[in-house]
Amino acid sequence: MNPLVSIIVPVYNAEEYLGYCLNSIISQTYQNLQIILINDGSTDYSPNICNNYQKIDKRISVISIKNNGVSNARNIGLNKATGKYVVFVDSDDVIALDLIEEMVNAAKKTKKQLVVFDILSINFNKPEIDNATSLNSRGFLKKTETTLNKAAFRKNLMQLFYHTSLMESVIGKMYDLTLWKKTGIKFPINISLGEDMIANLNFFKICNGATFISKEKYYHNDIPSSDSLTHKPRKDLLNNQLFLSETLRKNIAMNIENEKECYYNYLTSTILRAMERTLCSPTLDKNQKLSFIESTIDNPVVQESLQNSTYINPKYNQLTKLIQEHNAKKILKLKILQTKFSDHNEPRSIINVTTRKAIRLIGHLSRDKQKFFALDEKIYKDGVKKSLFHH
Repeated sequence: MNPLVSIIVPVYNAEEYLGYCLNSIISQTYQNLQIILINDGSTDYSPNICNNYQKIDKRISVISIKNNGVSNARNIGLNKATGKYVVFVDSDDVIALDLIEEMVNAAKKTKKQLVVFDILSINFNKPEIDNATSLNSRGFLKKTETTLNKAAFRKNLMQLFYHTSLMESVIGKMYDLTLWKKTGIKFPINISLGEDMIANLNFFKICNGATFISKEKYYHNDIPSSDSLTHKPRKDLLNNQLFLSETLRKNIAMNIENEKECYYNYLTSTILRAMERTLCSPTLDKNQKLSFIESTIDNPVVQESLQNSTYINPKYNQLTKLIQEHNAKKILKLKILQTKFSDHNEPRSIINVTTRKAIRLIGHLSRDKQKFFALDEKIYKDGVKKSLFHH
């Protein structure tokens, strides 16, 4: 018996890559799927693409709503979902053809209510090997497959956040939908950044453990110039991150030394990156930046975090020293804060054979100017034949 898996895809102005995303979903080796597309008030060709795919695949349903953000869209999708499990896919991402099959097999085998796969983060416009970042669990868990019972999962939660970078987002995961609905978990609609983490923490509290499969089978489209809130300069970024970190703190075992250490290292990294991103923003003038610095260095949470951290990225050594000295004017002059912020200045992970195949796949798709939006069944079939999905 193959249980039904609900796949929820919020869609907002995603016409450039939506066809590729949907091709990867409807071509899954695991076919018992309920595919829910939530058109969140798109103003481009996305609604047409959704409707065209619905015509050629009966597993797809399309819900069109006024634009109200990804959290609201996901919540509407959850209300519609009827599967045993639920998977969230972003509308400009691509998943490996056997991802859902492997997720279901893992859940059946281990009886765990959460299955986590690695994520390969790629700029689809520049899919070169050195442009990809592997977010994986094997660096910390040391195995390709690891199952943690509820107690072990809870005791290591902060370490998983800090060492894997997989736990904040809902992508790359399969959740037990029955449990999710039973407890009424919702994505918060009152915040626009970090809503994934809030929903995840609520689920992590109640699930019976997790299985980690260290295979890169979810390909996240990480385009710095996109309209994603993740990449936009935000004046409230630091306050938002501090709020999320405090929420995280309430959900981990701070009495366990390793968890406490990882929490402060994680918080410090979050603070320094948020400062860099904010101060590199062209939308703030010198006085606004100085005011931001002064309020940040006077924040007791910031000072506490720096004092308790056991590791700080060397690139931030000078910034850290000046924060602890409360020297706002020197911070404003730091060279690191005079250049454009980049999320991609950390050392790259080792790229394996599977990852190279994924990068070639994305490269093929992004260079292919002819898009197959399933205007009819023949166009769809011809398009899929020409894609690498079936190679």
